[in-house]
Amino acid sequence: MKKIHFIKIIILVVIIFVSASCTKELPVTGTGIISYPPPPNPPPNPPPNRPPVANAGVDFSIVLLNNDMILRGQATDPVMGNTLSSSWTKIAGPACTIVSPQSLTTTVSNLLEGEYQFELLVINNQGLTGRDTVTVRAVNVGSLTNFVNFFNLRWTCPMGCTIEIDNIFSQIPPNRPIRVLIKSINQAVWHEVIHFSQYSLSNLYYYGFNSNNIYGFNSNNSNTTFWMYTDYGDNNFFDVRIMF
Repeated sequence: MKKIHFIKIIILVVIIFVSASCTKELPVTGTGIISYPPPPNPPPNPPPNRPPVANAGVDFSIVLLNNDMILRGQATDPVMGNTLSSSWTKIAGPACTIVSPQSLTTTVSNLLEGEYQFELLVINNQGLTGRDTVTVRAVNVGSLTNFVNFFNLRWTCPMGCTIEIDNIFSQIPPNRPIRVLIKSINQAVWHEVIHFSQYSLSNLYYYGFNSNNIYGFNSNNSNTTFWMYTDYGDNNFFDVRIMF
């Protein structure tokens, strides 16, 4: 019995020694306080819903050859994803008919001589609105009795062809409706040149000014350039007549 008890004591001592030799003291680091990463930043606030922008086009005059014209508007929304609706309204002037008032581009028929004002209203799906107006001066052909001719002009091409006349208001009075005609010097027939706002595939020639307006100029602005444009220019010389 003593021998067995002695053996047990030896085994216990060996176990204690082995355990003590396998235990390592871990180094102490830091303060012992567990730190966590900061919480993520909250998502940014959604951008404010800004109103849409309406553009009714530039003011212009029109000669009543067939008593109709075209209104061309534009509508943009600074907030992506919004949907837009639009409508045209006559807010001043004689009677007329807006054929497609809910379209940005519409024909206006049954025009009478006088000054019109049309408003383009644009609404987005949040209920915010944008407005713009355009003024149109409609005149009868017979009321334009004065004219000035410009002879032997040539188109400047390619990429579309243009004719420019500088200092146009030293030749014609400002703030007046005009009618523009053009013909080749080899022909007797004059062709109508329409304001660029009335663009259509059936017309060959267009005109405008460097400030894109037919009237409302300062009478002292003698540096305004009158221009004409066509896709069908050639090397012939042309005469231009501006009636006012």
